[in-house]
Amino acid sequence: MRINELSLYSVPEGQSKYVEKPRTQLEESISHLRQYCETYTSWCQEIYSQTEPKMQSLVQWGLDSYEYLQKAASEFLLRLVVISFAGVVGLLLARGSKIKKLLYPPSFMGLAASLYYPQQAIIFAQVSGEK
Repeated sequence: MRINELSLYSVPEGQSKYVEKPRTQLEESISHLRQYCETYTSWCQEIYSQTEPKMQSLVQWGLDSYEYLQKAASEFLLRLVVISFAGVVGLLLARGSKIKKLLYPPSFMGLAASLYYPQQAIIFAQVSGEK
């Protein structure tokens, strides 16, 4: 008996052809929606790829700052509180005027910071005086 004579290996008589089902209205609508949104999704992917490294560096900076503050000396935290308090006092004294709100808090904070860091304040004054 030959292999062709076995029923398991017999070749069908006609030619078969794959016929794809026609698309439904829902599939057509989804296809049009995807084509319409493709430009926006590619734009979003491009923006994400540009901002991802910046965001990762920002998160790393935040984690490093948090770790630094956890290990910071008590003097540093006291200085930070005093300088921040000077900024809040400057904000409270600047009520009513937008120009005062722009000038008083940084001035008060700079004054408080210069009390704790006099060498850096002198260098800053020299550099800003030259410019």
